Amino acid sequence: MRKFTFRGWRKHVPWLLCLLIFQFQTGLAQAQQVISGSVISSTDQEPIIGANVVVKGTSRGTVTDINGAFSMEIEEGDLMLEVSYIGFKNQTVEIGNQTVFDISLQENVEQLDEIVVVGYGVQKKKDLTGAVSTIDAEALTSVPSANPTDALQGKVSGVQVVQQGQPGAAPVIRIRGVGTTGDASPLYVVDGMLLDDISYLSANDIKSMQVLKDASATAIYGSRGANGVIIITTKEGVKGTSNVNYSGYVGFQNVQKRIDMVNGQQYATLANESAVNTGSEIPFPDLEGLANTDWFDEVLEVAPMQNHQLSFNGGSEKTTYNVSLSYFEQKGVVKGSEYDRLALRINNTYQVADWFKVGHNLQFSFITEDLVPGNVLQNAYMMAPTDVPKNADGSFAASSTNVANPAAQLFYETNNETRRLWTVGTLFGEISFLKDFRFKTNVGWEINGSKNRNYVPEFLVSPTQQNLNSRLTITNNLFISYLWENTLSYYKEIGEDHLISAVAGITIQDFHNESLTGTRLNVPPGSEDLWYLDAGDQAGQTNGNIANQSSLLSYLARVNYTLMDKYLLTASIRVDGSSRFGENNRYAAFPSVALGWRMSEESFFKDNIGAVSNFKLRGSYGQIGNDKIGDYASQATISTGFDYTTGVPAVRRPGSTAVDLPNPDLKWETVEQYNIGFEIGFVEQRLTAEFDYYNRTSTDLLVSVPVPANTGFDARQTVNIGEVVNDGIDLSINWDDTKGDFSYHVGANFSTVNNEVTQIGNEIIDGSLNFGGYNVSLTRVGEPIGSFYGYEVVGVNQTTDDLTQFAQVPNAEVGDLRFRDINGDDVINDDDRTIIGNPTPTMVFGLNFSFDFKGFDFAMDWAGQAGNDIYNGKKQVRPDIVNYETSFLNRWTGPNTSNSEPRVTNSGVNYNVSDRFIEDGSFFRLNNLSIGYTINPDVSERFYVKKLRVYVSGTNLLTITDYSGFNPEIISTSPIANGIDLGTYPVPSIYSLGIDVTF
Repeated sequence: MRKFTFRGWRKHVPWLLCLLIFQFQTGLAQAQQVISGSVISSTDQEPIIGANVVVKGTSRGTVTDINGAFSMEIEEGDLMLEVSYIGFKNQTVEIGNQTVFDISLQENVEQLDEIVVVGYGVQKKKDLTGAVSTIDAEALTSVPSANPTDALQGKVSGVQVVQQGQPGAAPVIRIRGVGTTGDASPLYVVDGMLLDDISYLSANDIKSMQVLKDASATAIYGSRGANGVIIITTKEGVKGTSNVNYSGYVGFQNVQKRIDMVNGQQYATLANESAVNTGSEIPFPDLEGLANTDWFDEVLEVAPMQNHQLSFNGGSEKTTYNVSLSYFEQKGVVKGSEYDRLALRINNTYQVADWFKVGHNLQFSFITEDLVPGNVLQNAYMMAPTDVPKNADGSFAASSTNVANPAAQLFYETNNETRRLWTVGTLFGEISFLKDFRFKTNVGWEINGSKNRNYVPEFLVSPTQQNLNSRLTITNNLFISYLWENTLSYYKEIGEDHLISAVAGITIQDFHNESLTGTRLNVPPGSEDLWYLDAGDQAGQTNGNIANQSSLLSYLARVNYTLMDKYLLTASIRVDGSSRFGENNRYAAFPSVALGWRMSEESFFKDNIGAVSNFKLRGSYGQIGNDKIGDYASQATISTGFDYTTGVPAVRRPGSTAVDLPNPDLKWETVEQYNIGFEIGFVEQRLTAEFDYYNRTSTDLLVSVPVPANTGFDARQTVNIGEVVNDGIDLSINWDDTKGDFSYHVGANFSTVNNEVTQIGNEIIDGSLNFGGYNVSLTRVGEPIGSFYGYEVVGVNQTTDDLTQFAQVPNAEVGDLRFRDINGDDVINDDDRTIIGNPTPTMVFGLNFSFDFKGFDFAMDWAGQAGNDIYNGKKQVRPDIVNYETSFLNRWTGPNTSNSEPRVTNSGVNYNVSDRFIEDGSFFRLNNLSIGYTINPDVSERFYVKKLRVYVSGTNLLTITDYSGFNPEIISTSPIANGIDLGTYPVPSIYSLGIDVTF
C-alpha cells in the first residue's frame, strides 16, 4: 500500500536557501587591505595547520590552511597580529607596512591552554579539577548517524554508548554505571538549554562536546546531574571571515550478521521430535518437498542513507553568523522503516556596544518517522521455514503456527507515520561592567509537537491474523519547556599569583506535556488524503486526552581559585526546588568541592623529573540529585473505570479509586560521589594520560511499591528506599606526534564499573518478561541492578536413574534439563533460583588510531565491552512449534548424546528461566574505518575552493562476539529490564562516500 508521508518539505528548500544567502550577505565585513603569509613550527620548520591569526584586540581573523598559509583583510589602524595554536606559545607580530608575513611559533610544552566548556562558563584545561572529557567536531562527524552521541562510543572513558539500529533512534548512554532503578540517562545542555534528548541536532552543527562525569563537574546542575551531563556547543561565526561549506555523504546499510536458524527439513525433523516427546501427532509425516523460506529475507533489506548540509558562516566587527540547512534520510534495514530530518539552524551574535552583546541559537527540525510493527522481527525469527509468504494466487499465506506472517504485517501494518516539528533555541543578552563582571540573561525553549497517524486496513490472512474493520488512530502530542537563567560572572587576575573566577545565578524551568488521541473504525482505504477521523464510523469511536506539568526553581554558585598557577580550588552549590516532590521536601542543596595540585610546576619537580612535562593531582567530593520520576508521583492519583452496582434492581454506576497514594515526604535521589585522579604528560606532551578512581553512592532511590493490603487499597506509592554503589576506574592514554609530513594519533581508553545494591526495602522484580510465573530479572542486596534470576543448569537427565538419583523439578523426564539444588534439600523449587547473570558490563574500552600524510588521512576506531550477559528471551518464547536456532540441532536424542541441550519440546521444564538462555554479551567492534584525501590548496584555490576533501568510510564493519543474536548490544531504558533480547532491531553496517568542501 502507498505510504502516508509529508516529504513535501523539499518544496520549501528554495526559500530556505534564500534565507541562508541573505544571512551570509548581511554578515560580510568591509576591509581595506589584504595581507597574507605562513605559520611554521620553529622546531621542525613544518607548516602549522589551523593556527589562529587575528588582529590583536579584536575577534577579526582567520586560520591557516593545510600548508600553514593564511590570507585575510585588515582595516586602517590595525597595528598588531596575534598568532596562536594549541601546543605553541602565542606570538604578537607588528603589521606596519608589511603585507606578507613569515611567522615561526615556538612549542609550548604544557599544551594546557585548551578551553573547556563547563557548566555556566569555561575554564582552561590546566585549571580543571573535575573529570571532564572533550570530543571535537571532527570525531563527532566520523560516524554516519542521526544522533551525534553515537560517535561517543569507544572514545570517552567512563561512558557506555549502546547503539540502536532503528532509523533515528537515539543511543542509550550510561555514564559511570547505573545508580537508579529508574531513568539513568544523562542531562544534555545545548547552548545553555537543558534537554533530555538531542535527536533534533545534526553532528555537523556541533563545535565541541564535553562529558562531565564527577560531582565537581556536575553538581552545578544539581538535581539533574546524577547520571552525568553532556554539554554541547554549536558552531558560530568568526569575525573577519566568510565561508560557505557543503558536507555530505551517501551510503547503504546491511545487516552485518544473521541469526543461524534451521532450514525447512531440519525444522520438520525437530518439530516431529517435539510432537513425539509430548505425545502429539507429528506434523510432517513426509520430509520431502518442503519449503525452505528464509523469513529474514522477507523483512530485511539493503537500505540507503544520505546526509547533506550547506552552511554559511563568518562575521564583521559587529556581527557574527553561522547558518546551516541540513537534510538527513535513513531507510531501515527492516523494510518499511524510515527516518527523515530537515533542519535549519541560525546562530548569530550582535555586538551592540563594547559592553553589550546579544545573540541567538535557533534550530527548527522537521522530522518524519515511519514505524513498523514492533514484533515483526520476533515473528520472522519464530516463523516456520516450511511456511511460504504467499499463496499461488498472490494472497498472503496463513501461518501453520500461532505466529503472524511477517510479510503480511509489513504490507498491512506499516501505514504508521509520525510527523514532528521540533524547535529548540536560546536568546541571550550579555553585559560587561566594572571591568571584571559580566551579567548574562538567557531564555531558552524546547517545543516538540508531533502527530502520529496509524491506519490499518481491513484484511484477512488467517483466523489469528486479521482485522475485520479498518482502523485509524491519530495521536497529537505537544511538549513545551521554557528556561530562564540569569547569571553573574566575575573574573579577576590579581598580580601573577592569584586568579579568581566565580558565577552565581538563578534559573527557572517549566515543563508541559499534553496528548490527544482518537480512534475510529471503517475508515475507507485508498488515498491517505482521506484518512481523517471524521471519515470513520461514530459508533465504537474512542478518544483520550491527558496532560502533565512540572516546574523547577534553582539557585547556583561556583568559585574557582588558582594560586601561583599550581594550587587549584573549585567549590559549587546548587539549590533546587521541584514541584515533583512532596511538600515536606520540595527543596534540596547539592554542594561539591574539588582540589588540584599541578605538581609539575613545583621547582623540585621541574629540576629532577625533566621527562614529565605535566603532572596534576586532583580530587573531588560532591552530592548531586536525580529527579526523573513522574510529575505527580508525590500526589494521589485517581483513576476512573472502577464501576459498581447499587440498589434493587441493581444499577451500574461509574466509580473511581486511588491507584497511587500520596507521599508528602517524597524527596530526591541523592548521589554522593568521590573522585581521585591525575593527569600526566611526557615527552613535551606527546604522550598524555588521565586516570580517575570514582565511587558514587546513590541513596533514597525512587521506587514505586505496592501498599500493604491491610490499608484497603489495591494501589502503589512512590517512596525513597535503597542504596546503590558504583565504583571503578577511568583511564585514557594518547600519543600524538608529527614527523615531517606524517602526523599521527594513537589513543586508548578503559573503564571499569562495579555495580552493587547495598540496601533496599524489598526485592524489586521486573515483570516485563515472565515465563511460567517467573520473572527474568531481580534487584536485591549484594547484586547488580536488574540481575538475571533463575535456575542453574547442571546437565541433562540421561536415563531413568537420573530422575531418582538427582533432585528434579516436577514433571521432569529423561532428556530434560537438570537444575542445581542450591539449598541441598533434594527438591527443586523457588528456593533454588539464584543469580545467573549480570546485564551490566564491568568493563568498557576503546582504541583509536589516525594519521595524516601529504593530504591523505586515515582513521580507525574500535570499541568494546566485557563482563555482561544477555538473556536470549526470543529463544525461550514458544507460543507454538516455532522455528529453532541451529543450537537445537545439538539436542539430546538418547543417553550420552548431549549434556547441555535437552530433548526437543515445545514447553515444560526446559523452558524454565535458567542459564540455558544466558549468553556472553562481550564484544570488540571495528566501529569506524575511514580514508580521505584533501586536495592540495594550490590546486583547489584555482577553482575558488579553500578546502576540498573526499572520503570513504565504513561503520560497524566487524564485530567479534560469541553472542548468537543480530548484535550484542542489548539494553533497555529501564535498568531493571536490561539485557533481555526478544528480537532487537539489528545495528547495521554502513558504507558511505562523502565530500567536504569550503568556499
